[in-house]
Amino acid sequence: MHRQTPLDRLDQEIQDHLDIEIRDNLDRGMDPVEARRAARLTFGNVALAKQEAYNVWHPVWLQQFRQDTKYALRSLLRNRRFAGTVIFTLAMAIGMNTAVFSVVEAVLIRPLPYPEASRLAWLAAFDRD
Repeated sequence: MHRQTPLDRLDQEIQDHLDIEIRDNLDRGMDPVEARRAARLTFGNVALAKQEAYNVWHPVWLQQFRQDTKYALRSLLRNRRFAGTVIFTLAMAIGMNTAVFSVVEAVLIRPLPYPEASRLAWLAAFDRD
């Protein structure tokens, strides 16, 4: 027993649409060959209709992302030295960026952990000698 997929149902719907159009053309007095040809011309490109329906049902960006990921992995495995250098450089850059922004956030952005920190003053001895 075969379970019908959405594409199987789409094929059946397209065929039903074409059959209705052929029947209408035959009722208008066309001969069967001409009625079939006119129905196909009216419907348009069947393969394009199937592809557009498939694109609606399946997110194309997910397939493209999967293909791009496979290509990137194959390229990285082909040039292992280059891949290691790139990964090491990215890791160092991300680590350094995180460290710098942690210091900036702690020193400049985050307020001091004291009540009314804006009223604090720095007192120091000053000697002109």
